[in-house]
Amino acid sequence: MSVEVIVYLLTTMVLLGFGFGGIRLYQIRKSLERQVIQNMDIILLLRTQNSHLEQLKRESL
Repeated sequence: MSVEVIVYLLTTMVLLGFGFGGIRLYQIRKSLERQVIQNMDIILLLRTQNSHLEQLKRESL
C-alpha cells in the first residue's frame, strides 16, 4: 500500500471515531438532562409534601 492510502485510511478511521464519539456524547448529555428534570420533579414533589406536612402540624397544635 502506498503512503497516501495509509494516510487516507487512518484519517477516515479517526474522523469516524470522532463522529461516533460525538453521537455518544450527545446521547449521554440527553440522558443527563432527563435525569436532572426527573430530580427537579422529585424535589418539587418533596417540597410540596413537606409544606403540606408543616401545615398539618401547625393545624394540629
